[in-house]
Amino acid sequence: MRLDKKEYREVIAALTAKSGKRVEMLAPGSTLVDPTVGSHDEDQIVPFPIDQVRAALKPAMEHCFCKVSKSKQGRLECGRGLRTPDSIGGGEAVTAILEPQGQQTQVQIKTGRGFGKNWSSAIYLEMLRTLQAAR
Repeated sequence: MRLDKKEYREVIAALTAKSGKRVEMLAPGSTLVDPTVGSHDEDQIVPFPIDQVRAALKPAMEHCFCKVSKSKQGRLECGRGLRTPDSIGGGEAVTAILEPQGQQTQVQIKTGRGFGKNWSSAIYLEMLRTLQAAR
């Protein structure tokens, strides 16, 4: 989220009040929020068919500036460049494996390589937002 320097304190206060959780900047004066904080590899079953999950996963990867390089029926791979527009990490490779479980889908997302940033949770959460919005 990008805000004018005059607006960010009010927005942070509103987010803190609404969520009940402390919202803060990464560093004093910073306007950058790191979506990889607390991220870890994901292994979840979601209540959506595999076709819908696959359709939501690719844009979720692209939302995190992860360019899809390989795409097969149950597997997607993407890579983040060394110099990304968000200036967070770089060089990471993310692999997602999808397995149908009836009308549900098992989703495994793993991050490898790069500068120590894990994008698995950020991609997973973006995918879930897309799936839930389509309901």
